[in-house]
Amino acid sequence: MAKAVFAKAPNGQLVPADDAAEQLLDSIRPGQGISVEARKARNIRFHRKFFALLRLAYDHWQEISDGIEWKGRKVRPTFEQFREDVLILAGYYNAYYTLHGSVRLRARSISFANCDEREFERIYRAVFDVLWERVFSVIGGYGTEADVEAAVEQFLAFS
Repeated sequence: MAKAVFAKAPNGQLVPADDAAEQLLDSIRPGQGISVEARKARNIRFHRKFFALLRLAYDHWQEISDGIEWKGRKVRPTFEQFREDVLILAGYYNAYYTLHGSVRLRARSISFANCDEREFERIYRAVFDVLWERVFSVIGGYGTEADVEAAVEQFLAFS
């Protein structure tokens, strides 16, 4: 079963707090029971801010990465691959040796179970630095890192 994050609403109900939670709820039929193992999550607002930063960067990156072809076929970017690549570039990965004789990098999990608040703050900063260097400073429109932070806050307000 998928791991998902929920937040308690003022009316006492649990509401989805991330895409995985939305997808999980969509997959459950009305009246269907599920088993849940609950654990308090780290700062949910900061978690949302992290994904808002990634979404904002991904939206801009798609604009500058459009039209890429491989073996004569147009290749489409995906958010999941983008997220994994950014985490790897930020230094949060595990390296594996493959059967083909090469080394493959795989992003480490940033799930609530695998990452405490302090480590998540370090990951956020490292990811921000990668996105500043590779996306935000390239596309223009963001003169400073504070401009990006303001855009992320605005992005959060609309999501």
